[in-house]
Amino acid sequence: SLSSGLSSVELSKRMLTGQMDSDLSFKLGDVAQYTSDVGSVCFATCLAEGGDCSGHAPERHELSDVDKIKLGGIDCMPYTSTYETVGKCAAINTVLSQDPSAVGYEACVCANGSDEWSSQGCCLAGGSNNGESLRGEGCLYEVAGIADPNYAGMDMSIA
Repeated sequence: SLSSGLSSVELSKRMLTGQMDSDLSFKLGDVAQYTSDVGSVCFATCLAEGGDCSGHAPERHELSDVDKIKLGGIDCMPYTSTYETVGKCAAINTVLSQDPSAVGYEACVCANGSDEWSSQGCCLAGGSNNGESLRGEGCLYEVAGIADPNYAGMDMSIA
């Protein structure tokens, strides 16, 4: 099997980046990248609201980055859980910096391989806080029709 010999973090990374979709009955896609993309348009909203991400991303016509345009105007509230990973991971880091072998603590690992957990948050493939696994926290799943590259509103491929 594809999963033999892999650590649970590595297995989670593969699952959350869509690399195991052919083995899954429910296709996840690259939720790690989607989460990061949402962060790129919602992070400022979270900062402005003191960590509460209620509000919307800038509208499509206000964005010039092609990768961000498809997310223009989306509701940023779901990103709150991703943004909260920053505080949780910082707390874990504090414990591990004082005691690297602290029982029940494991450093955060973003599924996309970045260190966004320390700034805007990310989809976590690993991390443990006082025995509580954070694997899968902060991950956002793209729902068809909510945010898609249907720029003109004329995508007939979904009809």
